[in-house]
Amino acid sequence: MKNNHIKIWKLLIKGLVYLGLFGLFAGFVIFLNRASTQEVKEEMDWSPEARQDIPGGWELAAENQAFELYFEPSLMQFKVKEKAGGREWRSNPENAAEDPVAFGQNKMRVQSLMDVSYVDDQSNFYTVNSFTDSLQAGTYTYEYRDNGIYLTLQFAKQGFEIPCFFGIQDDRFVARIYSEQILQHGSLQVASIAFLPYFGAGSMEDEGYLFVPDGSGALINYNNQKQTYQPYSQKVYGRNLALNLQNSTLVTQDATMPVFGMQKDGEAVLGVITQGEYQAEIKAEVSGSLTGNNTVYTNVLYIQSENNTLLSGSDKEEAVVMLAPQHNQFPCYEVSYFFLGKDTGYSEMAGRYRRYLTEEMGMQEESPVPQKAVNLAFLGGVEVSETFLGIPYRTVRALTTFGELKDTVLALREETGNAFQVSMRYLDKGGTMNKIPTKLTYESALGGAERIQQDGECPG
Repeated sequence: MKNNHIKIWKLLIKGLVYLGLFGLFAGFVIFLNRASTQEVKEEMDWSPEARQDIPGGWELAAENQAFELYFEPSLMQFKVKEKAGGREWRSNPENAAEDPVAFGQNKMRVQSLMDVSYVDDQSNFYTVNSFTDSLQAGTYTYEYRDNGIYLTLQFAKQGFEIPCFFGIQDDRFVARIYSEQILQHGSLQVASIAFLPYFGAGSMEDEGYLFVPDGSGALINYNNQKQTYQPYSQKVYGRNLALNLQNSTLVTQDATMPVFGMQKDGEAVLGVITQGEYQAEIKAEVSGSLTGNNTVYTNVLYIQSENNTLLSGSDKEEAVVMLAPQHNQFPCYEVSYFFLGKDTGYSEMAGRYRRYLTEEMGMQEESPVPQKAVNLAFLGGVEVSETFLGIPYRTVRALTTFGELKDTVLALREETGNAFQVSMRYLDKGGTMNKIPTKLTYESALGGAERIQQDGECPG
């Protein structure tokens, strides 16, 4: 009996010891949490009060001879209405909350005016959007003046205040971020802002295309079923050559002009980055990738970053993210949208941008010349793999024969009345060549030397 009492006391003592240790551990965790909370409070002593009086319904915010600008405070969305044709261009797709493709964060993103990427003191990047972290939190203010809407979006959890303006001026709609007035409470820093990512976006039922300034310009058709492709993204005026370029299989050309646009159901809109374009990227997405929309927009960069590997090849190899100093000390980032009316497309976009350059930027058009030049490039053939009796061999598949080349150039001259000076480049074979050519040969698949002798010299 005595032994049983001793065992019971031992168990009680062990239980009390374990309970005490658990209590000490729990107390230590609570202490750390309180210390961390206190440190955050000391670091970011800012907490805007959520508003409860945001009304619902569209309100007329501004008006001029060409447009009406409406704002819906409870959605934090706006729309521009053309008086001439009655067409409306919305900041976000109608019924964005019921997007058939988007889910999770993308469902919130399609209802936002901006995505904000930010970085912490450990060089970790995160992204928030205005719908979740400003509208739903009720931490934004707005005011109608200067023929537009002044918005201050407050991201309380991150400690950001981002002032914007959306207004109508003469023949355009103007959207601005007042970069030098961005306030940051705490150690987090704004890295980039995707601005109006769904303004004027085309749905899966719309017909049209997106215009991007890739090289001399490129068009991306709506709903092209290429949602598995990487979205278009290019830095205006080319990438920063001071930054390390990661290996990439993408073939792109520089965006040499700060312009983009869209054509939706026969009506075109031209976007021009009119201030801060040297800090911008142009991005485009087709329906089915992230949402059910086709959209083109801009992204303004405030912090440049690059990935590097330290001590490569050693057992101490480490991947690090290098950050440039934040650059937001310029007055504002501005994008102007020009609505071009019915039955317009990329030709009218080019004409409107030419007017902008000559009328507002002081550029002069070249004096007319008696004969304009046309540069043409033809691909003669490509090397392909074929088999004969199961034996593989390389051969040339014709794309443009010598005869077709001559007929094309002669037809061009006849149609234009010889009004153009034709500069022609003919690539005999394209694709990968496994040896360096040392003499001129006439590919038989394209007509061979016999066809050249029959036709005489190729027209230049």
